[in-house]
Amino acid sequence: MRLVPTAAVYRVALHAALVTLPLVAPPLSARAADLLAPPAWVTTDNGVMLKRQSDENTKLPANSKVAKRAFDQGLELATKGADEETQKLDDSTLARAEDKFTLLVDELAPNYAYAYTNRANVRIARSNFVGAIEDYGRALELAPLATDAWVTYLNRGSTLLRIDRPREALRDLSYAIEASNGDRYALLGRGSAYHTLGQFDLAVSDFSAVLEKYPGDIQPWWVRHALDLSGGPPPRGLGHRTPPRRQVRH
Repeated sequence: MRLVPTAAVYRVALHAALVTLPLVAPPLSARAADLLAPPAWVTTDNGVMLKRQSDENTKLPANSKVAKRAFDQGLELATKGADEETQKLDDSTLARAEDKFTLLVDELAPNYAYAYTNRANVRIARSNFVGAIEDYGRALELAPLATDAWVTYLNRGSTLLRIDRPREALRDLSYAIEASNGDRYALLGRGSAYHTLGQFDLAVSDFSAVLEKYPGDIQPWWVRHALDLSGGPPPRGLGHRTPPRRQVRH
């Protein structure tokens, strides 16, 4: 897989399988940039330190061909292990992908945030949701002011929602919405969290925001949206799962 700039991300379907589909994110708006670098404190010594730390930890070690090769191999194996066309998983291939990212985390580039986010995505495919949440959290510790940190919040929030922890998911998904200026999948995820919690008015607001942007896109969550509009109880097993995305950068 050819590496792409930070401005591009990949969404990975969080259903029974992990599927990579290219999805280029639009440039961050001024509003999103402000949220990612809060002007009230970013110029303080602590803010400058965190920004420098984030910049350093979203790059592979300089002149480390071994680390770059391991990262490239991990991405390639992750793609092969989750076939986009057949929607099938090859767990042995995914295990090898996870091993490559673990090699980076443990030895070659322990402070490289994207080694953690990509290992988290593979762990989701292998149903290790708790491990994925831990990896997303570590990536945010390493690069809290990365320009695409909102994607990590989206992925962690979506995973929390996947394991029935909607209250915890709300904070991450809300941040992703604000920082991305209304990302579609963050809105759908938060709408599902509100629905699960029985806060139907708030769920309607988020689902409606997506419908305004994509009126012709018919998805299973439309049924949930209609139920929320009617004030009905949440049906078991019905809803939208926000797809995680892969962040790729050297």
